[in-house]
Amino acid sequence: MSAPLAQPLNGSRITAAATVAALLLGCSVRPPSGAEKNLEIMRSTIEEALRRLLNRSNEDTFVIFSRASGKEYIQFALDDQGLFLDLPVIPLDNLQRARAKAFFDRLGVSLASTLLHDPGGLPAGSLQFYRVDFGQDVQQAASTAVGVFREVYALDDFQLEVEEN
Repeated sequence: MSAPLAQPLNGSRITAAATVAALLLGCSVRPPSGAEKNLEIMRSTIEEALRRLLNRSNEDTFVIFSRASGKEYIQFALDDQGLFLDLPVIPLDNLQRARAKAFFDRLGVSLASTLLHDPGGLPAGSLQFYRVDFGQDVQQAASTAVGVFREVYALDDFQLEVEEN
């Protein structure tokens, strides 16, 4: 009986083998940067808040994620199908609007609008926004939120605030 051609590697051997292979190929092996760690913490914080949102039963349920020292925010709410992201265009500057269009175009999401009415019921303008439906997919919703902060607002390393009702 001949010996097997390859022995299975345990987890530490695989990690060591991958590190050696990366070094031999000229790749660097580095720990995540501060911004990358912050993005992972942010994604985790957003996922936790969205899970809580899905479990609330009050009317007008929402959660808003924002930069602690700025105007940048993303809001999520619930409807009959589950989670949805709502990003109004009004607070975005021209550069952010262009980045938002590019970002949401990649997701296949178009700019939407709704009519606003004054207290007497007369038309008072319109509100433009991007809306993305996620159903129960908390991970995809959180990834999209992180993408908005990174690509629309051009933020990587900042303190995230969470407002829940």
